[in-house]
Amino acid sequence: MDTMMTEKDFARAARTYGSALSRWPDTMRGAAENFARQHPHIAQPILQSEQDIDATLARAPVQTISAALDARIIDSFNAAQAPDKLRQWFSFLMVFPQTSLPAMGAALALLLVCGFAGGYTGYSYALNQRGSVEVLNQAFGSEELSFYTEDSTT
Repeated sequence: MDTMMTEKDFARAARTYGSALSRWPDTMRGAAENFARQHPHIAQPILQSEQDIDATLARAPVQTISAALDARIIDSFNAAQAPDKLRQWFSFLMVFPQTSLPAMGAALALLLVCGFAGGYTGYSYALNQRGSVEVLNQAFGSEELSFYTEDSTT
């Protein structure tokens, strides 16, 4: 795909992929070759500066690591990733790994209390089709309380 390339795009790609256009991605190579042909006075200095960097990198010694060091690095990564036994047992509670277990326990207790309260107030209403006022009156032990109507005595 040959699209138009600006000087800024050409310089950015040269810093990324180096001076040899053959190493550039196929999708950019055609546009880069066209830019270099149409604007040699701009492209040549950019490619020359990248060629100096490429030559310096080519002369740099290649560092190799021993198999023992490689194994130690891999083992330390695997050990750091292994979850402890407590987290394995409570992994079903760990929706957010940063959350502590006491906070999760408190949240679970609050959910249970809210569920019980909601279930208690809705249980009789759902089964007997009584009004919510009757359910609340029974829950608070008073037949004279009126939660949803205005008190006419005031």
